[in-house]
Amino acid sequence: MTYAILALLLLSLIHYVYSGIVLPSIRFQLRNRLFALRDDLRNLKISQGSRCNDVAFRLLHDGINNNLPRLQLLTLRFKVDFDERYKNDSAFRARIDGRRKVIDDCDDAEFKRIRDEVNQVVELAFIANMGGWFLYIIPIVLLLIPMFKISELAKQLIATNAADVEGFAELSLDAA
Repeated sequence: MTYAILALLLLSLIHYVYSGIVLPSIRFQLRNRLFALRDDLRNLKISQGSRCNDVAFRLLHDGINNNLPRLQLLTLRFKVDFDERYKNDSAFRARIDGRRKVIDDCDDAEFKRIRDEVNQVVELAFIANMGGWFLYIIPIVLLLIPMFKISELAKQLIATNAADVEGFAELSLDAA
């Protein structure tokens, strides 16, 4: 019981450090990356005029701006709520799909690079925000891996006879 309490205290401390120190630093770096990508997009528009229409530029630009202050909100709960609304609200789904199509239809390679990097930053924000939960999932996974191996061992033991397993562990009926 003492070890369980100590393990929980250690997990709590790690979670506190992650969510209070590490995660804000990660978000800060991701936010700065979004600022840089927004600047790249603006420079692309200024320097080349744009091979994409103004609507695609504006949608990507606004998408970056909308995500800048919301990186901390990109959590599993947000994903579940968004997926639920996307599935059940046809007007919302049509709006999102229409905007995505406009952005995806732009053939400019630099525009696509910026779009893909913005997507990667948002994905990293989701992963980082869920990182605190990984601390609690890791012990469970570490317990489940040996269980799968035990299951395989059990299947193998069924196909053995006494001579095959002799010497691995001595059976002692007296000890029981």
